[in-house]
Amino acid sequence: MTKENNPFDAVSRRKFIGSSLAISAVLMVGSSKIIAAPAFIRNLGKPNSVIKGVQIGVITYSFRSMPDQSAEATLKYTLQTGLSAIELMGEPAESFAGVPVSPVDRNAFFGLMRKTREGGQLTDAEKKQMDDMRAQMEAYNKEVAQWRASVSMDKFVQMKKMYSDAGVKIYGFKPSAFSARNTDAEMDYGFRAAKALGASHVTLEHPGDDTQTKKLG
Repeated sequence: MTKENNPFDAVSRRKFIGSSLAISAVLMVGSSKIIAAPAFIRNLGKPNSVIKGVQIGVITYSFRSMPDQSAEATLKYTLQTGLSAIELMGEPAESFAGVPVSPVDRNAFFGLMRKTREGGQLTDAEKKQMDDMRAQMEAYNKEVAQWRASVSMDKFVQMKKMYSDAGVKIYGFKPSAFSARNTDAEMDYGFRAAKALGASHVTLEHPGDDTQTKKLG
């Protein structure tokens, strides 16, 4: 077929594509106005867990048994659930921002703690292991406190964008920074990081201490 009698020459192809896009846009919005098409396309394939006006979300604690606790993996888990909002615990965000890595095997530590809570008796070796891990955690917590007092908010802003681009809003932030054991600088960091992540509020377990509750307020 020559160019002269080819119905899909360059001009015809442009007309065909242009007409098809216009028709598709009208069909998508159900009217002759196509102004909403860009917003529709931008949100295509993203989760939307707002049900009858109520936002349904998830806390990262729900994914605690997953082997990868990174910010990227947590986002993947959230998308797999089809949810569009998350209450983010501290670990994924802080690891993304470059917090020092803990030398303590948390699974081993909490395993020993659980054993004592359930009435089990620790062996001499386990008691020594527990004492060593507590000492390591104390030193590590001081290192983290120093990091929190000086860390830039740039990575938290970057993480907000990564989640937002995927269609997930970080509505709450729950770092381990609000107990009476934490410094004032750590508490201030918690609020600043939450704001950088786009969260509307911070969350924590009830302090059980009226003085600390008042201080946080």
